[in-house]
Amino acid sequence: MSKILTIKNIHGDILPVHTLDAETFYQDDRNGYSLRNPKLTTCTYVRDPRFKCHGFSHIDPVGITQWVTHKDLPNFFASIDWAKSAVISHHAAFDHLILSEHYGVKPAYSICTMSMSYGEFGCYESGSLKNLCKRLGLANKLEGELEKTSNIYDLSLEQETALAVYAIQDSVITRQAFEILYFEKGFPADEMHLINLVIKCFVDPVLILNSGLCEAEIETENIRIHTLLDSDLIRGAKLSPKCSKILIDKGIAGVMRSRPCFAELLLSRGITPPKKHAKTSDGALKYDKDGLPVLTYAFSRTDIELQSLIDDERVSDLVLSWSGLKSTIYKTKAENLLAATDDGIKPLCIPMKYNGAHTFRFSGWDAINIQALPSGRNGRSTRLREAIEAPPSYVLCAVDSAAIECRVNAWLWGQSDLLHCFANKEDPYSELASALYGVPVRKQTKYKEGINAHLRPVGKAMELGLGFGMSFSKYLDGCLSGSIIGEKIDMTPEGARAAVDFYRNKRNKIIEGWDILKNTLTMMAAKQTGFKVRNLLGICNDKIFMPNELYLHYKNIHFHQFEDKEYSDLVYQTGFSKENGPIYTRIWGSKCDENLCQSLARIIVTDQALKISKRFKILLLVHDEIVYLAKEEEAEEALAFGLAIMKTPPKWAPDIPLDAEGNFGKNYGAVK
Repeated sequence: MSKILTIKNIHGDILPVHTLDAETFYQDDRNGYSLRNPKLTTCTYVRDPRFKCHGFSHIDPVGITQWVTHKDLPNFFASIDWAKSAVISHHAAFDHLILSEHYGVKPAYSICTMSMSYGEFGCYESGSLKNLCKRLGLANKLEGELEKTSNIYDLSLEQETALAVYAIQDSVITRQAFEILYFEKGFPADEMHLINLVIKCFVDPVLILNSGLCEAEIETENIRIHTLLDSDLIRGAKLSPKCSKILIDKGIAGVMRSRPCFAELLLSRGITPPKKHAKTSDGALKYDKDGLPVLTYAFSRTDIELQSLIDDERVSDLVLSWSGLKSTIYKTKAENLLAATDDGIKPLCIPMKYNGAHTFRFSGWDAINIQALPSGRNGRSTRLREAIEAPPSYVLCAVDSAAIECRVNAWLWGQSDLLHCFANKEDPYSELASALYGVPVRKQTKYKEGINAHLRPVGKAMELGLGFGMSFSKYLDGCLSGSIIGEKIDMTPEGARAAVDFYRNKRNKIIEGWDILKNTLTMMAAKQTGFKVRNLLGICNDKIFMPNELYLHYKNIHFHQFEDKEYSDLVYQTGFSKENGPIYTRIWGSKCDENLCQSLARIIVTDQALKISKRFKILLLVHDEIVYLAKEEEAEEALAFGLAIMKTPPKWAPDIPLDAEGNFGKNYGAVK
């Protein structure tokens, strides 16, 4: 008898593992019924009236393969106890949403080999099944077979037979990929549980969307946009043919959302459009293939060059309108939320991409980024948060780790004064500002009167900005624009320079850590191994081993000589362009420190989420916040349970002083 494929869930139960792959009707037109259509998300595609599943390929736990045609699916699904089974799919969010939405099937445990690929090889590597199989040395997908079924709603027997062969091959290599990643490479069990948790947030939704609040947000945005455009913004402008066409096709709003057109409008009024050094997705400076700096327009609302133009009477109306029109993202979010829930009729699927960032953090996908809903800062409405509601008789509990990256940074390098501050529940931002200015500083609270509270934001900006190597100029710009802590700080160049120098003297252990990591990166470039930080983090060629048993990847790290510099910089590969080949990003000591601390913080918080998930259903993981569901009558107990877990340090860092805050309420806005 063949060996049965099993996996152990977070509760220790041993589950038989099935493999499933759905094949569905789709159109090859990019604007048609296809996941290539930017207006269709995975959720709206699966919930669309045009949806049809041609069938599923299936491999049972013993390894027997079969194709189940669409007419036989209800009986097939009824024949298996899915509540006691695990299911592998390559893109589990897609396949398992189909199971849930159309067949009422909710496997006890979801396994996603695409997510496992991101965990094993890093987010910069393609997670497609084709590329995963290539990396693992497995047989490839059958090319060209799926395309033969596009635009065909009812397949002939011959077409479905060919599709079945294609789908079974996908299931076979998906199962093989799982077995290699899990059994041979030892993919961590806790990270498997985390993948299951993330998939369940999408395919087993319970949150309710208040459509009225979303519609109110859209109406407010429409009024705001109309007001912004109710002026002669393009007077005297001589637009290029390209921008003139945008004006004809999309009106003034289209022109005011185009960076090249906005640049032309500034030029038409005698202002040279400000530019800045472009950055990669990691925040590093970007260079072209010749080593020259890549410039881009400094048109962000946080760019000092743009903000300084607000007071210029020649272009103040342009700049204010540009900033306002570019912030219509919340209208789009409201529209996407409504589309994903059929205007609030169906529960809200929460899409989170496991290991969507270099440091293991999650990212949004499927056009709904719950990680970036408006928080109420700068006068923004919190309607979209309030629109996400708990089901009847339940509340949302939210627990948020306090300054965890700062705590991790202090712990990692033994910055004792900062650790002491956290351990004694003192305010490090006030302490730092007080030391800088030589006067007592205390923030204003409900119970205590503030002392020189206006100086505290300076200390906060220092601790959060300078702790990872922010330069003098970036610190100054960040204070003036409000990009560091979400509020603007009056700061002179002299004051910024003094703050940077003071911080680097006071937090000397952290600064020494940057030098250690600079040497570590150099060792990695030389393909050396064995270095340890706190006997926890070790290097192996171009990877750093982390306590979750995964690696931070710095693929092909090496020194690159830039033509515009007299020295070389360390770079690592973060992508690939068909035109220019590998894409590289610069890395240095303090940037690596930021990577490490963000990654360690993520590991701490997600381990805490897994502990909470043993008792409560996790709904959202947003940065350092965990949101879970509890019955109304146990809300206070559930919140206390989550807070206690969030304040407990991990086994690999038993001496790190953690803290957390939390709340519960009927909607996501109420718990913030």
